[in-house]
Amino acid sequence: GTNCAKRADDDLTDASGAPAMFLLREIQITEPKIIVCMGPATAAFINLIKVPLAEPIDPELIGQLQQLTPTIETLVTPDIDESLDEESSKRRFWKAFQELGRWYSALPPY
Repeated sequence: GTNCAKRADDDLTDASGAPAMFLLREIQITEPKIIVCMGPATAAFINLIKVPLAEPIDPELIGQLQQLTPTIETLVTPDIDESLDEESSKRRFWKAFQELGRWYSALPPY
């Protein structure tokens, strides 16, 4: 897991700023199979940084797998901070997050 916004004043609208460059480098180093975007704003930020070979993901497509690159999938959940206070919001978050378990179960054995 990573948190590209390290400071409260980090600009998450600047595709060439430090948070964008940090996240892009993290993706290149770790070569993840899946990126779980904790909220639509995170998905929009992923689109902004222009990951090589990436297709745009729909930030509003909550709880469904989307193909970012030929080797990386994404899963967008509701914003976790906004999901902590109300029971129905918590259920919506966990329902979307459960897709990660189904994704993992479908991986081929090694």
